[in-house]
Amino acid sequence: MIPAEANLAPHSIDLLRRLITDADDRLGKNGVEEIKAHAFFNGFDWENVRKTVAPYQPTVTSEISNENFDHFEEEEPFHPTEE
Repeated sequence: MIPAEANLAPHSIDLLRRLITDADDRLGKNGVEEIKAHAFFNGFDWENVRKTVAPYQPTVTSEISNENFDHFEEEEPFHPTEE
């Protein structure tokens, strides 16, 4: 479930739900054109995507740099345990 506080647009929520589902129901199971045709990507220039400069260029100080990720307190358990 996507929490309401994520404040995502309806097309974003639909895209996520259709990508994180069983393989038989997943968007793109019939090819990438299914994904590209989703309303989330309306107006996206697929033909020139490789020529486009990203709107945000992060500063990376090393190959193992993590300064561009959020920092948070880790809580146990990281993965649910089966009992």
